[in-house]
Amino acid sequence: MTLRILRAHVDAIRAHAREGAPLEVCGVLVGRRDKEGVVVERVLRTDNVHKTPRVNYLIRPEELLSIVLRAEDEWGLEVVGFYHSHPAGPPSLSKTDRAWASWSGAAYFLCWLAPDEDVGETPNPTMVASELVESAKTLFKDIFHRKKEPPPPLTDHTPVNYTARLERATIGI
Repeated sequence: MTLRILRAHVDAIRAHAREGAPLEVCGVLVGRRDKEGVVVERVLRTDNVHKTPRVNYLIRPEELLSIVLRAEDEWGLEVVGFYHSHPAGPPSLSKTDRAWASWSGAAYFLCWLAPDEDVGETPNPTMVASELVESAKTLFKDIFHRKKEPPPPLTDHTPVNYTARLERATIGI
């Protein structure tokens, strides 16, 4: 499955994660499916109502239902995935994340807030997928790895493809 998401959407997820730290934040990816996978058209923030929001996330079922109905009825779209943050790590999906990833055909997008190397423990948001645009660090190997061929030169509109264990993500830079 291919996930195509604009850089503006990645930036919106990053901003949400930064604002919500030190708690995990979450949201819904709304878009459409085509023959190549899913295209994210909208990124919608949701409340994290989990009783332990520093290490888990949960979207209130009523809020999710409202988003599903709005996506379908108002925009002619559907829920194609979810995102959440790991403000304190790890920079990969946890066993709990993988176990709870039960929405059939959905993409699960993780935003990790890495400590800023220059200023100690101050959170510096780094989107796992977008970080790979700069370099494919071994820190992220559990989620993404760069394709074998070298990437094309980046411009504001160059799609960048990364292969994940379960799916491929394309980020419009």
